[in-house]
Amino acid sequence: MILKQLQVLIVLLMLIGRALPVGADQFIPISVDESLQKEGFAFIVRKAVIDQWVMASQEHPFAEKNRPMLALTLDIKNNAKNKKVDLRQSINLLLLDEFNNSYEKLATPSNYHGAPFLKNKHYPSLYPGEVFTQVIFFEAPIASSKNLFLIITLPEAENTPEVQLKIARDKIHDVTIPPKWRRPVDKDLMIMQPVEASIIKPGDIVHIEIRISQDIKKPDSIFILTPIYVLEDKSLSCQYDIKIPEEQELGNFPIGVMASWKNSEQKITTISRSVTLQISDPTQDCIDDCYQNTPAL
Repeated sequence: MILKQLQVLIVLLMLIGRALPVGADQFIPISVDESLQKEGFAFIVRKAVIDQWVMASQEHPFAEKNRPMLALTLDIKNNAKNKKVDLRQSINLLLLDEFNNSYEKLATPSNYHGAPFLKNKHYPSLYPGEVFTQVIFFEAPIASSKNLFLIITLPEAENTPEVQLKIARDKIHDVTIPPKWRRPVDKDLMIMQPVEASIIKPGDIVHIEIRISQDIKKPDSIFILTPIYVLEDKSLSCQYDIKIPEEQELGNFPIGVMASWKNSEQKITTISRSVTLQISDPTQDCIDDCYQNTPAL
């Protein structure tokens, strides 16, 4: 069968992600300092991520090169009744680990697309009851470190002692460490639609829906396998419409799906259990049925 005679309709489902500003997403505080509540200030590190970013400073020796950095999302809440803080004055920050290693505070990376801070109502002043949120970047900690300590000092908080927040390493989301995926098996790839033994006729459009297990790494490509052609999809849309040729022979029409992964060692593939459709000619079925039910003369 000539491929040009086929009309293949591919329906691509696009996942549209949106970047939320700091403070807009749901979170669980990973390190909360309660000792300064009575002094009028509360500090919360509510998000910690290690990822690859580009240095903002052109003068830095690592400028224009991706390097791992630690991004801390820090909330400062003013619980005082009669005290406000001028946020234009630098907040002194020091990051240490249990080995007494110190980590340099870095400028916001040039390729960081999130909001570096969330202004409170009276910014640059922090009024009573308000919260100021900022994303602060540091050098990434060494791999053997299990705990980090963020030491904070507010210049205007004269009666406020030094704050020390403990950040456990297992609470930090390290994007630079690739997840450990198990090797895929055939049951990780399933054809949800159409169902087995569905009856179709030449010229019909068949909707195919694929499900990929969430427990495996996303494949690099999906292949729709039919007796007449193979369709490759690198976008992983998992939903397709294909047209059965008008000239397609009657009988079985199996459909299978194969997924492939590429790595440095080998190419991994897995194949789903196939679904066999039944192609019939309704005109011929009617002729046979009418003939069988015609009374004898």
